[in-house]
Amino acid sequence: MPEPEASSQSNRRISEAQTFQFVFYLDGNVYEYGFSLDRRQIHEEWLIQLTEAGFAPLFTRVTDELAKTEIDIESKFAHKKSKERVLAEVLKESIRENQKNQLFLYKLHDNGMKKAERIVEWFKNLQIIFPETKVRALPIRMKDDTALQDYIGEMLRKWIRVFLMFLSQVRKLIFMILRKNCKCRRK
Repeated sequence: MPEPEASSQSNRRISEAQTFQFVFYLDGNVYEYGFSLDRRQIHEEWLIQLTEAGFAPLFTRVTDELAKTEIDIESKFAHKKSKERVLAEVLKESIRENQKNQLFLYKLHDNGMKKAERIVEWFKNLQIIFPETKVRALPIRMKDDTALQDYIGEMLRKWIRVFLMFLSQVRKLIFMILRKNCKCRRK
């Protein structure tokens, strides 16, 4: 059973807000998307686009200590009086009232906002590779792609030739050093 102090520290860490931030390139634009959350709610969320003048917010969301959520939607994200803007405003109100633990970007995506759909699609296609990740697609592709098989085979043959030449040079160097040491000992 964990010690009370360790358990208390663990609970405190879990209840502290964690921040996630992504910078990505999509459809010729650079975006920054991020959010800060804990077990209860989203504290902050933002979508920013790089422009010639610097990063410009598309939307920002902040929840204060009293759990009051404010979401600002910029006209660059959804033009005033457009259908997408009306939709975003309705969704903004629903999050402010009773969905404080849902990401605004996902809510926009879930309700058919095109720009949000493209961004969420980018995240769905994101492949995160860890050191222990096993590559699964390469063996399948190698099985069916004879050109790839030939290429990999040729690269392996070249690598083996280079490696054997390296070993040959190392062997010559070792023999040279041994001969030199033997001559030194005879004297």
